[in-house]
Amino acid sequence: KKIGVLIKDIGSVDAIGRLNALFFTKTGILTTGQYAIKEIIPYKNNKEEHILTYAAIGEINARHPIGKAIVKAMEKKLNPQLLQEYNEERGKGAIAVYGDRTVIVGTESFLTEHGIEAANDYYGLQVHVAVDNQYIGSIVLEEKLKPEGVGMVEKLKSMKIGKVAVLTAETKQSAS
Repeated sequence: KKIGVLIKDIGSVDAIGRLNALFFTKTGILTTGQYAIKEIIPYKNNKEEHILTYAAIGEINARHPIGKAIVKAMEKKLNPQLLQEYNEERGKGAIAVYGDRTVIVGTESFLTEHGIEAANDYYGLQVHVAVDNQYIGSIVLEEKLKPEGVGMVEKLKSMKIGKVAVLTAETKQSAS
C-alpha cells in the first residue's frame, strides 16, 4: 500500500522512518523562490550594462520573481512614462516598446517565435534579450538556496533512502 506525504517542516524528516523513495518540491524546501543575477553574457560586442538595462525594460511590469530580480538589479530607475506598449506571455517572455525601441525578453524559444536567433551555449536559467529585432545577449539567474534546505538533503542522503528526487517545472540543467 502506498501513501503520499507532504513535508512542510524539515524537522519532520526524523519522524519518517524507513522510505524507499522521497520526492519534494524545489521551491520552498531547497530554495527561497527569490532569484539573483549570476552572470550577464554579451553577444558580440554588446555591453553588460546595456543588456541589463534592456532586460529591465522588458521586465518593467513583470509579475514573476525572475523579472523582479532583473528590475531590482538596475542601479538607475527607468522612466515608466516612456513605456508605450507592454505584452507579457506567461512562462515565455515579454515585448515592450520603450521610447523608440522594441525590446523582447524571454526564453530562447520565445525569441525564435519572433524571428530572432539567440546565440546560446549556456545550459541554465537565463533570460535572452533582443532590441529592435537584434539579439544582444542573455542574463543568467540563479535561485537563492535555503541554508537549511542543503542540510536536509545531506540528512536524507545519510538516511540511505533508495530514491530522493526534486520536483520542479524547470529543465534538468536549470534544476541541477
